[in-house]
Amino acid sequence: MSEKLSTHAAFVIPVKLEPHPNADTLSIVSYEGFTLCVRTEEWIGQDKGIHIQPETIVDTTRAEFAFLTNEKNNKVVVKPIKLRGIISYGFIIPAPSEAKIGDDYASILGIEHYKPPQSIASHTDNICPPKGFYPKYDIDSIRKYNDVIKVGERCFISEKIHGCNARYLFSLEDKTFYVGSRTKWKKEDDRCVWWQAIRKYPQIQKWCESNPGEVVCGEVYGQVQDLKYGKTDVDLAIFDIMKKDGTYYDAEEWYRVCKQFDFPHVPIIAWNLPFKFEEVIEYSNGESLISGVKHCRKGCVIKPMIERYNKNIGRVILKAVGTDYLLGKKQKKKQKKEWTSKLNFFYIETKQELVSALLQKFCIHAGYTGKRND
Repeated sequence: MSEKLSTHAAFVIPVKLEPHPNADTLSIVSYEGFTLCVRTEEWIGQDKGIHIQPETIVDTTRAEFAFLTNEKNNKVVVKPIKLRGIISYGFIIPAPSEAKIGDDYASILGIEHYKPPQSIASHTDNICPPKGFYPKYDIDSIRKYNDVIKVGERCFISEKIHGCNARYLFSLEDKTFYVGSRTKWKKEDDRCVWWQAIRKYPQIQKWCESNPGEVVCGEVYGQVQDLKYGKTDVDLAIFDIMKKDGTYYDAEEWYRVCKQFDFPHVPIIAWNLPFKFEEVIEYSNGESLISGVKHCRKGCVIKPMIERYNKNIGRVILKAVGTDYLLGKKQKKKQKKEWTSKLNFFYIETKQELVSALLQKFCIHAGYTGKRND
């Protein structure tokens, strides 16, 4: 499995123009589950381009990205945009003649992967890792690998919570309970969000002590990222358990442990569902299933009911980030703008009505009927 996720890349893709249903000057390029809107006249005769994905950072001082220049910052985060009813997942730029389909130009173009700032200080001290192999938890995009899970294969779909990755482990080597982020192990500290979260659920630490060497994987969420889930502090949702041999619990075994030992776990969207790509993409959108939450979900995570591996990506587990989330900030701004326009219109209408009423009252008082006296 490649160490670099496909969501961090800028692949050269084939360009085949399809008509845009709502715009004569635009065309659509479809690629592995993505749609990309382009200006037709600029891409006639070109058969390949470099896909700049959402949630990547580009440098507008480079000629390729100069069209994104703004006065605030030279570094711009690429976001999806809806153009005449069709969502464009990022954009494409011309590829050099020597480029081959599948080449990754991210490093050549100076592209970085965007990491949202965390709203609670989490950069507490790190400690030496426990003995053993405990890989960082990465999930690639189902849009890139939409054929890894076969049509009809039974799957488990859970909500993708937007927070920071967490790991919990008891080591027999030194009889120590370890608390970790995605890549580091954390010193016990009241300021540390990973320790704050686990202290809410002592049953997890107790389970780890009874099952040394197995890693409980979860997401710390709440006052961490831009989706707050109605929390004023942090909370925890468990989504996986890794065995001593580096494999993971099957879905039913994971769920049994969560229920038996009262683990807080990620919301389940679909259980034992026959896989169909289009249906999975639909599940990535909608409101969060966490109780009392009134904002969209980040997306969903898909894995087979029975764990298995694939030669291209390793463990079969994939994610779909929802367009509701990706477009969410723009929709809020648009909604605010629409409401501002409505309020302004209401104010103008009310003001005109008031002026009209005052004039009518004045004219009646003055004996003016509105008729001309010829």
